[in-house]
Amino acid sequence: MALTFPAPLPSMSFTRTEFWLEHQQSTSLTGGGNPAAASLAPPLWRARFQTPRLGDADAGTWTAWISALRGGLRMFKGVPRRWPITYPAGFAGLTVGGSPFSGSGSISAIATSRDQISISGLPAGFVLQAGDYLSVPSASRQLLHLVTESGTANGSGVASVSIEPVLRQGITTGAAGLAASPWCEMVLIGSPVVARDTLRLGTLQFEGRQVLI
Repeated sequence: MALTFPAPLPSMSFTRTEFWLEHQQSTSLTGGGNPAAASLAPPLWRARFQTPRLGDADAGTWTAWISALRGGLRMFKGVPRRWPITYPAGFAGLTVGGSPFSGSGSISAIATSRDQISISGLPAGFVLQAGDYLSVPSASRQLLHLVTESGTANGSGVASVSIEPVLRQGITTGAAGLAASPWCEMVLIGSPVVARDTLRLGTLQFEGRQVLI
């Protein structure tokens, strides 16, 4: 079956995954020595991935996937973590209205500052912990957000959390909030690094940067 783009990662088995926000800012000091900063554009997620040691078959899968991205011409789905911190093995046993929890809720409230949201449609008692990730659709893109202040769903399945970066204008209540394998579109930056040893086992390291437009 042909690959579709943004291409999903072949595996979520990594020895290291790093995600951080790159702020596009201009900074300077005032005459009094106070820092001054201005945002020039929205912050972008940047990521670094490293696979475990791969045998020939898995190495072939990853090599083919990297090659299909054609450098920075095609996008892939950058996923920081498959499951929230509180649920490392997934959502088995969690239900909403008697049905298994899908991992997705709905944004039910947005603060004026747009860095605080409420999400409905969660299992009662569901925990979104600081350090978890959520992704939200916006036009043709999927936007990734980091939970910076924890929240626990009440008996009605609604949890309120703080997030970074702020929710983009145009996203309104009713938008989906994805907690299972949250992602954003990324392209490769730099050249992947492949290290092989004498046992024909090797690792792959690569970096990506978020695409907003």
